[in-house]
Amino acid sequence: MTFIERYYKLELISMLIKQKRTGSSADLAEKVGISERHLRRYLNDLRDLGAHIEFCRYRNSYVYTKPFSRILGVSDKDMEKIRGGFLSNGQNMAVSPNIFNPCSTTPNTEKG
Repeated sequence: MTFIERYYKLELISMLIKQKRTGSSADLAEKVGISERHLRRYLNDLRDLGAHIEFCRYRNSYVYTKPFSRILGVSDKDMEKIRGGFLSNGQNMAVSPNIFNPCSTTPNTEKG
């Protein structure tokens, strides 16, 4: 599995957890297209990145017990700016490397 494929699976799992609609471990593994064993690895990877994840029996879903929105240093605010490889202002991401810099508060808008 490539890095990008793994990243997208982590993002999908994270999104389903945020929306509190994962279902059981078996349900979530099926939604993501992985085995339950691999799901446990992905959940542990998210925990290693700082996510606080628990299973809520009432909601029948995994939930974040503390806010978590960063994988690879990309905040939700920055992710909202990214649309199909372009920033919301139409600028190509290849021209804006600072979008992935966790210390940057705004993307680089200089053309270069």
